[in-house]
Amino acid sequence: MENPHRKPILAAVDFSAESKAALEFAARLCASEERPLVVLHVVHDKGSNGGSYRRPADFGSLLPLHEIAERSMHDFFSRVCKEHAGPNAITSARKIVVDGLPVTRILEFARHVDAGHIVLGYSERGRLARMFDGSVSKSLATKSPVPVSVIHAQAQAAQ
Repeated sequence: MENPHRKPILAAVDFSAESKAALEFAARLCASEERPLVVLHVVHDKGSNGGSYRRPADFGSLLPLHEIAERSMHDFFSRVCKEHAGPNAITSARKIVVDGLPVTRILEFARHVDAGHIVLGYSERGRLARMFDGSVSKSLATKSPVPVSVIHAQAQAAQ
């Protein structure tokens, strides 16, 4: 049986401050356990009444939602990597954008990359709260075959 402590850590992000805190937590965990980091963003399926994306002026007005999410992932990582210069789990992370319903796609992708741990951010307000309001985090915690860490941004900021 493969050592679960060498399996990748999957960080689910939505480009918010809370998901940045979760990404930083996941990166520290990866560094301390010498594990790879995989970062996943789920573009909400239209049927889920999902989130929205801020569209910067330079993105143009007729881009598909998935392309906006890809560019947002790139911008998010550019900002985070500037704060964490040098080789580390964040700068070497595998970044993936997929379409679908968050719980389903996070669990599917965790199986796909054989993740040993899932990390996501949580806030009691805003877009992230709508995405990870009890139902998503509870579903992940109860359905996931691997540990799930829900990181509160305020607790993370105190570290």
